[in-house]
Amino acid sequence: KQNHMALFCLRALRLSLKRKKLSKDCIFSFVFFAIVECKLGNFQRSYLVGQLAEELAERHDFIESECRVKSMLYVCIFHWSDALRDSLDPLESSIQVGLVNGDIEFALLTSVAWLSARYQCGDPIDAIELDARKMSTRFSEYDSRSTRMLSLAMHQFLLNMMGEADVATVLTGEVMEEGPYLEEARRTKSELLLNAVNMAHLQLSYHAGAFRQTLEVAKKIEKDERVLQMHHNFYLFKLFVGLLYFKLAREGNRRYARKGKRALSVLRKLCGSRNAINIYPILYIIESEYLWTKGACPADVLESYDRAICAARDYNFLNFEGMANERAAVYCIEHDISELIVGYLKRAVEVYEKWGSRLKLEHLRFRYSRFLNDWVE
Repeated sequence: KQNHMALFCLRALRLSLKRKKLSKDCIFSFVFFAIVECKLGNFQRSYLVGQLAEELAERHDFIESECRVKSMLYVCIFHWSDALRDSLDPLESSIQVGLVNGDIEFALLTSVAWLSARYQCGDPIDAIELDARKMSTRFSEYDSRSTRMLSLAMHQFLLNMMGEADVATVLTGEVMEEGPYLEEARRTKSELLLNAVNMAHLQLSYHAGAFRQTLEVAKKIEKDERVLQMHHNFYLFKLFVGLLYFKLAREGNRRYARKGKRALSVLRKLCGSRNAINIYPILYIIESEYLWTKGACPADVLESYDRAICAARDYNFLNFEGMANERAAVYCIEHDISELIVGYLKRAVEVYEKWGSRLKLEHLRFRYSRFLNDWVE
């Protein structure tokens, strides 16, 4: 239980202070206490405790613990208050430290987190995939099957987004086969592996327009949403379920409107008073979908989409900038605002090309060819 975990952490801290001796185990007590505070929603306190843990680890030169300490802090805590992009360099350096110190398991876990964070930051996918390939070669000599499987899922997901899979929504291709992967994940009851596949399916199915599959996957993830709660994938999950539920609500199933509003409420609460650079583009996209669903006037809806586009561009989120332009274009198509359709679609194509997602380009080419003949070749 979270409250009991907090008590254990405080007990360890108290013993360290009483003995006037700081050990690496004490540093982890700070880290775990920060994680508990984060899970309880006390983000500011969690951030301060996490900063203290990092400072103490550096001051006392606990090099053998650096990979684990920084990995947990930057994956679970700091992204709630700092720009996610600010975590990339510390995570990358932690990988190197883990390799040097022999902490191979955590170095590999950190490499997956680093690749995932880069993807969510909207870095060019081909550059991320190249680093994933290098990481795969580097770690191939180590016997860490479950963690290596996690990295394979991330790598294959990137390849699927690049359009290099026979079936866009199935994680089968150059680096892995989905069937054996799922069998192993279920056999070992690994929540991490199953969650990796589910999050990949959620995004791939939505991007490919397979909304029935998106709904099935969303329901699976919602059954055990706690697995995502501290990870930056949490607000990515809220983005895709919000998009899906408002779409289904507009198609006539109004009970999904309530689900969409719950996702929107969570995103608004997460923004709160803290630094929400990572969430603003997502929040504005879902607010636009909400305005569309409740029948707001076109000027208000498009103004909201434009705000999402500007926020994504300001923070260099190519993924969300492309998505916001695409969603604005779809809105214009469905409301026959013909003078704006090509403009939004053109910008979506340009951004997706820069991002490197051939899956999205192929989807746009297939769905909106009558508008894109002059732009997508």
